[in-house]
Amino acid sequence: MKLWLFQLAVEFHKTFRKPRAIVGFLAVLVVIPVVMIGIATGGEAIEKEFARGLSEQFLVLGSLMNGNTATILVLNFLWVHVPLLVTLVAGDTVAGEAATGTLRITLSRRPGRGLVLSAKLVVSLCYAIALVFLLGLLALGLGQLLMGGGDLMVLTGYGISMLGEQEAFGRLLLALATGALAMMTVASLTFFFGVLAENSLTPVIAAMAVIVVCLAISGLPISSFDWLRPWLFTSHFDLWTLVLENPVPMDLVRDSLLVHLGYILVLNGLSWVIFLRKDIRT
Repeated sequence: MKLWLFQLAVEFHKTFRKPRAIVGFLAVLVVIPVVMIGIATGGEAIEKEFARGLSEQFLVLGSLMNGNTATILVLNFLWVHVPLLVTLVAGDTVAGEAATGTLRITLSRRPGRGLVLSAKLVVSLCYAIALVFLLGLLALGLGQLLMGGGDLMVLTGYGISMLGEQEAFGRLLLALATGALAMMTVASLTFFFGVLAENSLTPVIAAMAVIVVCLAISGLPISSFDWLRPWLFTSHFDLWTLVLENPVPMDLVRDSLLVHLGYILVLNGLSWVIFLRKDIRT
């Protein structure tokens, strides 16, 4: 156990000091404040467009824009970019060291391929979680600071969900947790390609190609793909929006959780089997 914890600490140090990992955090720390300040100072157009769509069916009084609402807008806008940042790090964890030859040296000095692989996997998953929560909590904190709190109105695929201010905070944290699970699936996919590849660029390209293709299939209104869509992890990227429903559709949440957990277990299991048998010569 002590040896594994030591290896885990080493992997955290190696990963989080690399430019790829730092760039992901810096991107969030720069983009989120800019977007939130922009919404706070010039978000009238967004609010008017939002209110116009509701005015036909509801009587809208007061302002719809607050810190909670702005956080949802930011998450919707930036969610598509988070997988790319995750793949940059997860794809480099194994493949990057294999390309430079340090992986062979690491395995020759420390016993147990499983120990090394599990530490690298935990670091990749933790990076995905940290990135999601940094994005969400930074947006939420700045939103509260710049625009204050308030009730949260969420437009979902099933209608309009209204949450009180106190309930909204807990639901937003739950949304970040489920969003982090989706990004763990992306990290597991990229990690799997990283075990197969000999350079750090290939797993990034392969993972993003899979995501783009699956997103296209998930979004295309073609009936011949109906049987496949529920099994694609990209069809469940919106899991975080489901927990903002009032009431929460527990059956849909359960199905999405099982799909993501299934992908994570299968991909990491395959990575484990392949890595233990892989001939590492460089």
